[in-house]
Amino acid sequence: AAGAELTITFPNAMVGTDKIDMSGQPSPFVSEPKIEGGFLWKSQTEGVFTVKAVVAGAKHRLTLVRDLKDASGKRVDAPGWSAEFSAAPFSITSDFTEHEQLDSQPQIPLDSNYNVRLTEVAEHVYFQDRDSRQRFPVDVILRSDEKLSEQPEAQDFRVAPRQPLPMDRTYDLVINGLLDAKSRRPLPYLKVLPAGKTAPLKVEWVVARNSPFDEPSIDIKFIDAIDPREITADRIHVEPAVKDMQLLTSGDTVTVKGEFDLTQHHRVAISPDIKGERGYGLAEQSRWGATFRPQEPTIFFSGSQIFLRARPELRFAFFQVNTPAVTWKLARVPLEKLPAVNLRVREFEKDALDPITGKVVVDPRTGFDKQFQTELLIDAFNLPVVASGTTEAASGDGKKQRDIRWKSPKGEALSGTYLLEASATLGDGRIIGNRSIICRSDFILTQKRTPTKVIMRVTKMSDAQSVVGMTVRAVTNENIEIARAITDAKGIATFDRDKVLPAKGSSAHLFIADAPNGPAIQFAEAESYPSGGRGGLAAKPHAEIITDRNLYRPGQTVKMKGIVRNVSDSGLAIPTATDAQWRVMEGDGGRVIGEGNVALSSYGGWEAEWNVPEKAKLGHYIIDCRVSGKDYDGSTRISIEEYRVPLFSVVVEAKPEVGQTAHAHVSSAYFHGAPNVGARVHWKANWTVTAEFSGDGENNEYKKRYNAFAEIGPRLDPQSEETKTIEGDAKLDEHGFATLSCESPFKDNAAIGRANVSWRAEVTSLDGQTIVGGDMAPLFSAETRLGVRASEKSGKPGGVEVSVDAIDKDDAKVEGVAVHVDLFHVTTKVAKEQIAPFVYRYRNTDQFAKVASQEVKTPAAFVFPAVETGRYVVAASEPAVKTPLVSDETTVSGEQPAELAVQNETSFKIEHRPEAFTPGEKAVLSIQASFGGVAWVSVETDEILDTLLVPFSGNAGRIEVPVKKEYAPNATVSIYLVKPGGKNELPRERFASSEIEVRRPDRELKIESHLANASV
Repeated sequence: AAGAELTITFPNAMVGTDKIDMSGQPSPFVSEPKIEGGFLWKSQTEGVFTVKAVVAGAKHRLTLVRDLKDASGKRVDAPGWSAEFSAAPFSITSDFTEHEQLDSQPQIPLDSNYNVRLTEVAEHVYFQDRDSRQRFPVDVILRSDEKLSEQPEAQDFRVAPRQPLPMDRTYDLVINGLLDAKSRRPLPYLKVLPAGKTAPLKVEWVVARNSPFDEPSIDIKFIDAIDPREITADRIHVEPAVKDMQLLTSGDTVTVKGEFDLTQHHRVAISPDIKGERGYGLAEQSRWGATFRPQEPTIFFSGSQIFLRARPELRFAFFQVNTPAVTWKLARVPLEKLPAVNLRVREFEKDALDPITGKVVVDPRTGFDKQFQTELLIDAFNLPVVASGTTEAASGDGKKQRDIRWKSPKGEALSGTYLLEASATLGDGRIIGNRSIICRSDFILTQKRTPTKVIMRVTKMSDAQSVVGMTVRAVTNENIEIARAITDAKGIATFDRDKVLPAKGSSAHLFIADAPNGPAIQFAEAESYPSGGRGGLAAKPHAEIITDRNLYRPGQTVKMKGIVRNVSDSGLAIPTATDAQWRVMEGDGGRVIGEGNVALSSYGGWEAEWNVPEKAKLGHYIIDCRVSGKDYDGSTRISIEEYRVPLFSVVVEAKPEVGQTAHAHVSSAYFHGAPNVGARVHWKANWTVTAEFSGDGENNEYKKRYNAFAEIGPRLDPQSEETKTIEGDAKLDEHGFATLSCESPFKDNAAIGRANVSWRAEVTSLDGQTIVGGDMAPLFSAETRLGVRASEKSGKPGGVEVSVDAIDKDDAKVEGVAVHVDLFHVTTKVAKEQIAPFVYRYRNTDQFAKVASQEVKTPAAFVFPAVETGRYVVAASEPAVKTPLVSDETTVSGEQPAELAVQNETSFKIEHRPEAFTPGEKAVLSIQASFGGVAWVSVETDEILDTLLVPFSGNAGRIEVPVKKEYAPNATVSIYLVKPGGKNELPRERFASSEIEVRRPDRELKIESHLANASV
């Protein structure tokens, strides 16, 4: 095949040393039929012939050249030597499979093992109606980066019908009479690929929805996804007319919203002009009826597990929709029955399955999946009822809130675990209901997990203080105790993880704290907070793949090694599987061109080799792997290229500049010394703007050189990157030089002080060879750039420490720059908006109040006094010169409550300096929460290294963590904050974490390079 290498070895020297590695040498053998290629002597006795083209399907016979002589002039005597090689027959394949619903203009990929002329593909490939035999010509589609010649040829391409295929027919793709481009051999047989049927668009169903928690709507379900632009009021007609009608499209469903008359039967007409993503419309107008039924009788609870204080009364609210009178019961759940009750408490949310087929049962009343039929668990488990009551009926549509208020007649506190169950019997005999497990206690059980330990901390709800000496038991769902521990001085009980959460066998279902007034429980698999600052993303198994290099030629071998690990709550683990599957994909992550199975070692590693096909496309490829059919995160990239000797050099030079226009100098010369006169230059300038942080060379303190607050001036978003690309053309002069210039696309943005410009120049010589060069340099809007850093002043009186400097375009310090500095106190007004029952979101509005100003000259360090707690923003500007405004923020802690932003009801904000800490320092963390309380602070890696309890009364707090050498290179500081509930209220809780970097100078290796000579 093309790209193959044939190596021939002789016993004696055949050429002189001057012929080694010199191209264009005559081959010592000939082939019948002829093989095109080039011969290269690798030594005096061995040479390599690189095949460029063979005759498809031919058997090539190699013999020595007649009268072949060696280097001494002696005739080579080997009359019987010959070799035979068979070329693969011409074939075309495709990974396309027959479609039941074919697109109107499907693109079908074709792979040929030899080049074909694309103009001939358009003549000899066509779609054909399977019944009428009508033919439909095709267009040939290439990749955008495919290089073309005057007579375009390719091996991989796509074909698509020139016009949309008629609807409701079955088609094949036929390849008839196509020849390979070089040897002009045809396919050995007619190639037919089943394509599929062009089915028309259909409407699967139309339903009128009347839910108590959503607006009435009519949903129209198609078999194809629908472009929203296809849906207009003249194509979907509803009678009677709907006031303020809206048509909303999501995938294959169109939702009609508006002010419906729910007493009317609606008629829906759907036009055949609507087309799905496959390009086909309905065969004819589709007509449906839609009737709004009364809202389904519903009893809605806020959750399946509810935790309350141990008090003598029950307060509980729920919603009731279109139901008769509801009976509620509160029953005590003995601990030995709790696991079984918990497993069944939400079983009605499952779908009902046919016991014979195992398929989901369809409810004949609605046409949708039928719910699993449960039973009343208080009766089923014979639980002792401690309270009961009845609410009045809720007739008609709309949700009605019902409040349960019950008090123990003897005044004793309700402590332990209870089941609250509400039910009502409908007119047709069906029973509807809902239920929740209610856990009542005066103690908080907080669980942490490490790879080896499960840590349970017990605290009082009233004051969030640790409970010492309390027994905590771990039991399975069969109520078998598997471990117990006693809380220490910090209220912590520690369990061996392998014992309570073993990989095999029964795991802990409940943790039970034996409190004096009744057990306090926590479910082992309760809702958890994300830790380690990873944003709650699901942990995925990971792979690291290494190749012996990153650049290959067709025909070479890629050697690769992989290391795989599973990720769970307990950390990294070696997979138990014994084999892995690797694959090589084209650079866009699409077509797989190589794959294989390999053994997985006991250490979770594998090794493999992949021979790059001779006909492999040039470009980038991705290698990834799977284990037990599961994709593993992590891949590596390789490139496959062919080396072409360059004829000239290309040098692009760019330097830091000040202004609104960037420049680059291009020079090009042939290697024999002549300038590349008249060469064409196509250039691209890629402009990138990001928020700039830069350090102080003396103490490595980072300063912000941008403003992130629109309330005080032009802002730059530190979380995003702005990119724009500008292209142009130029021509090299008589010296082979060209100067490129590009005006900044960000010149009107006053917030931008620095833009990075990446230049790319493609130089094409007069003989057609193209070589690329590039360089990168920043462009600054002003001669100097300001930097500011703000931090809380420790001790009393409180304040904000400010550091300001100025640097030039070479990042050198500039002294004596007059700077105006403002201090703003930021308060946040928070509104909690209800968007659905039990669903809320927070709206935060920042208000900036200027509280102080100061004039300084760079470099400067000073303190702004700050009396009130909360957020402060320091802004610095240079009045004499139009430099971008820069700002930084910090939090001043204290006992006073501060008005801070609230994002959700689970977390809060932690801030600390961005630089690494060193052992012996204190890591100062500023806390911005919605309340103060007691913080359980733990420093963690894969294990918990240290814990401490920190009380603070205000919601703007400050925590100092002594940094130890064991924290290097990084550790996560997690903070569980509890606001005590006092005598009767439930405590409030929040969780947050932040990673700190820790340097150990005693373990840093310093490497300095020295040149042996000034020049080579």
